[in-house]
Amino acid sequence: MIRLGKRPPPDAQRVPGLDLGVPGHILLCLAVFAAVNLWAIRSMHGVADAEGYLLNTSKLVPVNTYEDDAQVTMGHAMGLYGEVKDTFSIGTNFGGPLLHGGRAVVWAGAKLGLVKLCDDPLFYVAYPEELRALWQLFALYKLVVLLLLPLSVYWIARNFDREATGTIAVWLLAAMPFLPAYELRLKPEGVVLAMTLLALLNLLEHMRSGRARHLFTACAFLGLAFSMKFTLAPAGLLAVAAFFVSRRRRGLPWLSREALILAAKACCVVLATFLAANPLFLHAPRIFTSFVARYSSVLHAYSGALPLPQSFAEVTWYRLTHFEPYLGQALNLLVLPALAFALWRLVSERFRLSAQAVVLLLFVGNGLFLWWLARAQLMLVLSYYYYSQAVLALVLVAFLLGWLWDAARGPLPRAACLVGVAAVLLATFSDTLAVLRFLGGPSTRQSVHAWVRDNIPAGASLGVPMARQEHLGFTDRFMADPFRHRLVPTGDQGEHLDALRPDFALGVVLDPVRRTPEPSGYEPLLRVDTGSRLPRETYGFYQDDIYSVYRRKDGAAAGDIPGPGAAEAALGTFTRADAEPEFTILSYRGLSMFPLGLELLGKTPDTVLPLPGRLFTSALRDPAAPPAYVHQVPPELLTLWGVKYVLALQDDAFRSEVLQSGVYRLEPAQGPGLEALPQGVALYRNQGYQGRVFFLPAPPPGSTQARERSWGGLLGRGRLKPFGALYDPAAQGAVPAGLLRVRLVLDCDGPMDVLLKGGERPVSLLAGPGRQTLDLPYRTVPGREAGYEINPAAPGATCSVLAVSAEPLEIVPQPQAQPAALGMRLAFARVETPGPGEAVFALPWHGHWIADVDGRPARVLRGPGNTVAVPLQTGRHEVTLRIKP
Repeated sequence: MIRLGKRPPPDAQRVPGLDLGVPGHILLCLAVFAAVNLWAIRSMHGVADAEGYLLNTSKLVPVNTYEDDAQVTMGHAMGLYGEVKDTFSIGTNFGGPLLHGGRAVVWAGAKLGLVKLCDDPLFYVAYPEELRALWQLFALYKLVVLLLLPLSVYWIARNFDREATGTIAVWLLAAMPFLPAYELRLKPEGVVLAMTLLALLNLLEHMRSGRARHLFTACAFLGLAFSMKFTLAPAGLLAVAAFFVSRRRRGLPWLSREALILAAKACCVVLATFLAANPLFLHAPRIFTSFVARYSSVLHAYSGALPLPQSFAEVTWYRLTHFEPYLGQALNLLVLPALAFALWRLVSERFRLSAQAVVLLLFVGNGLFLWWLARAQLMLVLSYYYYSQAVLALVLVAFLLGWLWDAARGPLPRAACLVGVAAVLLATFSDTLAVLRFLGGPSTRQSVHAWVRDNIPAGASLGVPMARQEHLGFTDRFMADPFRHRLVPTGDQGEHLDALRPDFALGVVLDPVRRTPEPSGYEPLLRVDTGSRLPRETYGFYQDDIYSVYRRKDGAAAGDIPGPGAAEAALGTFTRADAEPEFTILSYRGLSMFPLGLELLGKTPDTVLPLPGRLFTSALRDPAAPPAYVHQVPPELLTLWGVKYVLALQDDAFRSEVLQSGVYRLEPAQGPGLEALPQGVALYRNQGYQGRVFFLPAPPPGSTQARERSWGGLLGRGRLKPFGALYDPAAQGAVPAGLLRVRLVLDCDGPMDVLLKGGERPVSLLAGPGRQTLDLPYRTVPGREAGYEINPAAPGATCSVLAVSAEPLEIVPQPQAQPAALGMRLAFARVETPGPGEAVFALPWHGHWIADVDGRPARVLRGPGNTVAVPLQTGRHEVTLRIKP
């Protein structure tokens, strides 16, 4: 396992420059390192667990992802943020080179069909496995970059200490139990550490050879590291020290003109690399500087409120003696001896900056930096800050073991040393295997939410330890289904549990510092602590929070409980009683989880989930400004979208524009659970609901009017005006009375108001920047000219009309045998067609559908209202629609 190695040759015998070779035994170490991390990536859970409710309203991509920083990283890599310049993209350096490369990797993965991208984050609620695939792809890309971490350690030891040290260090990194779990969080610390160690490698060579190119290379790596995160900011001071040491060793003056020019060039390399790798800094340097300035003050204030030791000595001693969660039990015992040995060598060599001394100084300097930054939080709450410190401590242990190997003379001492190193590695790998086994199984949150789903009766009230607010929110820790159980927020520490008295209660221990007391009047039913055998500090790092479930002792059912969650529970009770397995619900400010605007929800056989509604509504409005009122959606679209029920707040806009308009055929719904709806919220049955499969006959020849911009619009004759008739005035006799399918293709540089007029009622639309197709039904009136009009919705906005078309539209329902599969993954329908046309499914168009007609592949088209259409010929057909594998 340990390859015999010698110290590097003296400078007189050494070939100039760094030896960056990678021998076979190191390739084996790297293969083991990669295999451990690949196993963790393969077993990745927590991104979109099937257990519990999928939604997490606290995240940009509202799936139950467990890591804040990673979901921000993925949001940028997936292009969901756009060109934002905020704290996340600038202040915390998520816009660094790791992310820029990640964007390219995700884009390439989508082009190759490995992952699926969608502009509507709710797409991943419908297809959570696609979000997991994106995380895994990014994690694989990050692992490739992370291979520089063991390589950098090996190169430092090979060039400046002994090869045995590098070999041992790489094996210890492969066995480090903390590393594979931490890297699943997609944070940049591991890559920052690799860049910093590569900088140290070149700084050591600069001190040895005095070559300026090694100084500039080190500065470039520091600029890359700083552009991602200031995790190892003290490395900048080491660069200054290395510059002065290099000149002193050669008897050169420190403050000569040559020295100042060289130092200025090195600083420019750091700055240029930083800006090239993170150009968002230039857009808003104030955000960056203010974030850095306030971050430590926020941490200090929070740290002072913790029931933890606050002194520097206590915190530092605790950290130096508690590396077990990072390194395992065996390596934890060797950290203090390794630090003592490094300090002894530094003193005995008269403070010569050897490789070991440089790593020791970085360890000490970074420890002081972390204390200044986070204070007592280093003990528990933010202990992952010590990830870099743990790796540096591991390298110091490797220096110690490498020195012992070199000092061992003769077969017996060498054999004893080999046995000792092997024992340390085996013990550390044992801890890593325990972590991998836990990562490969269900997390504690998966286990408890599966138990809640299977064992707590539907309709029962369930207390969850979340802050009581006006609206119901969802987090990655509490994923109980709000449509199956009446969720009752009981306060962050469960302080309102005694007053609210739900039927059941969920408890959680987030960390050892803040323990939630056992609730009075409740009996324990379940405790999930399967991570107790892990080397851990704060709970939750491995998704190993300690969960408990309690039941009220008196056994009586809870009465009406005030607060958010009532509408969700009532709607869930009602939809479970509806025999139809799948349909669409339109919510207008009726749910506390979606208190604003419109949301499209889909009933599934198990629960109610939000649909990627913007995929539907982009047929009407720019996705950045979806419709906010029911009357902004034509009633024919409610039919095409398969909306069976409308849940609505009874405000003035809904009463006057919908109930009293005479256009929307809504009748109050009757059924179980509706009596529990909050005051002012009502459920209506859409009388225009005709199922979720339709046949649209092909329009008669000559009835379609279409005009396209010609010659690129360079000539006036080739342009389409921003107003005009839907039908050519010369062909007014062909205008059908009834329903039209209207399509407008626009290319705008800002928001534009689009008005359809002359029909039964005007319809207001909104186009956004870029190219957009508006596609919707519009009802006309005999003898009245129907037209369109486009006006800027913001000063200076302009728009080019690329195409306008209108054709007669007839919607023929296709009743299906019950139960019919008409879900977001698979839809099957029997369609009988008197002539050619399209089968249309009330499912959102997203470009990832594939279809079969009578067992043969068929085209999939965008239908009216951004539904999914499949062309058909005359006859009876079996149509299957499914998402691409």
